[in-house]
Amino acid sequence: MATVQVQTHQKFAGLDGLRGVAVLAVVLFHAKAPWIKGGYLGVDLFFPLSGFLITWSLLARRQRLPRLGALLKDFYKRRFLRLFPALAILIILVVIYSFTIAPAWIREQSVPSIPYVLASIGNIASVNKWWPGSLGILGHTWSLAVEEQFYLVWPITLWLLLGLKGKLWRWGILLVALGLASAIWRVACLQTEICYADSLYFRTDTHADGLLFGSALALFLFGRKATDLKSGMASKNLLFIAAVAVLLLEFLFSDGLMWRPLPPLWVGLAATILIYVFVTSPTQAWFSKVIGVAPLRYF
Repeated sequence: MATVQVQTHQKFAGLDGLRGVAVLAVVLFHAKAPWIKGGYLGVDLFFPLSGFLITWSLLARRQRLPRLGALLKDFYKRRFLRLFPALAILIILVVIYSFTIAPAWIREQSVPSIPYVLASIGNIASVNKWWPGSLGILGHTWSLAVEEQFYLVWPITLWLLLGLKGKLWRWGILLVALGLASAIWRVACLQTEICYADSLYFRTDTHADGLLFGSALALFLFGRKATDLKSGMASKNLLFIAAVAVLLLEFLFSDGLMWRPLPPLWVGLAATILIYVFVTSPTQAWFSKVIGVAPLRYF
């Protein structure tokens, strides 16, 4: 087997394609494609990927930016330039549409949500019904709010954890435990009727498991060599096939009920396994080539 360094600065084969699959699944779901009722779970495919890449980037940049202030300035500048221009254009178009040809209900639901969307709390405002209606045609920004809340908390938390001098894998175990706790809370919150079903999928506390699993994987793998990991290519082939099977089952055979608490967990775990397989395998591995085809890579 070829030796593969799991490097601190690297564009991993397959991850862009995996992101493309996640985006495509969500787009098809909103287009009401009848054969992919579980397409909304593309978000749960994306969250572990985001957690992994953000954590990996923070670990790599901390090596050259050890001071917290410099690290945070670099991180938030990059996040702002990546996210805000597109969000600003979207909001401008929504405002124009809302006050021109849109039905009144779109204006009444969408425009009041704009300050909350910009403040990264759109999902919280919507779940708690701070105004009548939902986020309107900005409803899809709920996942962006979850991500941005993660961005606010995680860089500082990670920097503090690293300052404690513990092994990275130990903090990884902690994140796995917290991720499982979020998934268990999602089940308990529904069963005890603390949460109402329609809010369950959009809350940060009940939907943090994917981000935490991906972040944990980054802590487990950062700076290690693929040859340090016991599983060879044969086992990775099996892991890839098993994870893809889980995704196909959840995407294609779901009943489309977003309040069900377990599908996000299965998809999040499958996504984390796929990330592990891609990151610790040679770039010429067959599964990296399959998932890394141009249409998915640039979607």
